[in-house]
Amino acid sequence: MISERQYLRFPIKNEFALDAPLQAVLEQWKKLVTSGPPRPIDLICSKPADSVIFTDGFTPDPRSSEKLPDRVGAVIFDRRRRTPVQFTAVIPESVKRRWLQRTTQIVPVEMMAAVLAFETFADQIRGADVILLIDSEAVEGALVKGCSSREDLCQVISILWDLA
Repeated sequence: MISERQYLRFPIKNEFALDAPLQAVLEQWKKLVTSGPPRPIDLICSKPADSVIFTDGFTPDPRSSEKLPDRVGAVIFDRRRRTPVQFTAVIPESVKRRWLQRTTQIVPVEMMAAVLAFETFADQIRGADVILLIDSEAVEGALVKGCSSREDLCQVISILWDLA
């Protein structure tokens, strides 16, 4: 969101307006800067990650007749455990009602998979070096950047970074 506006060469309409998504991003950045715990970044040597988490989401293809519920899942491989741990869950309608209307809801579904993985595996990943592998490049980009041009996604991204 911030970088998109930074590199916008020819603003059209109100690209520089302080709209809800930009305000959410700025509030999240302020929260992370003022209250985020300091963490060392050790660049002296590399080491294997303690855990690797794979996430995925499913939503029915609007071009097909399938009516299965939106679902998410994740699996964690932790070097400190003998076996992987996984979960799957249906996205509740009460959560989906908060999302903006789209042709397909795969982006927020995939994003919820990452959030639920952080929450589900919180005790295992606290203080650990973790690699998070996400099935969606759009979701990966939004989570790495910490923002989206869509207000509902900004809210989910903020939840993920609060958990992180």
